[in-house]
Amino acid sequence: MKRIVPFEQLQADLDANKVPSFVWISPDECHDMHGVSAANAAALGMPECAASDSSVIALGDRFVESTVQSIMSSRAWQQDSAIVLVWDEDDYAGYAGCCGSPTTTGGAVLGGARAPALVITSKAPAHKIELAPRNHYSMLATIEQLWELPCLGETCHMTSHDLMTDLFMP
Repeated sequence: MKRIVPFEQLQADLDANKVPSFVWISPDECHDMHGVSAANAAALGMPECAASDSSVIALGDRFVESTVQSIMSSRAWQQDSAIVLVWDEDDYAGYAGCCGSPTTTGGAVLGGARAPALVITSKAPAHKIELAPRNHYSMLATIEQLWELPCLGETCHMTSHDLMTDLFMP
């Protein structure tokens, strides 16, 4: 918990070229495309954060754009870096899951639906498109593999076919 810092620390770390080896950014509800109630948005002084799709999506888009630009324009970006953007849900059109998605005791599929993920690396100037189904467990298992970490829970059954490592290589 001592390593959790305010988001503003990222810019200071980028400016000083002292970025930790692994950074996890979770935007607040005004910038994660979810939004809050109108009353809470007013209390925050951010009326555009009220839960209307177009305004919270625009806020999220601006947050992602400025964050990615800050990272990619820093000296740290030149050091074999990667940015992974993962959305946690889609338009609620499906919950089929994929690639061995685990289920809850009630049978609900975890890690299902079609949500976008982008991997941007400083090593790969060309783009790749991966259409194979993946889920959040695939991403976690990929991070575990790349960092040579032990598996956690539902990632322990993942095979190399389930991983997204090809998106991190030039």
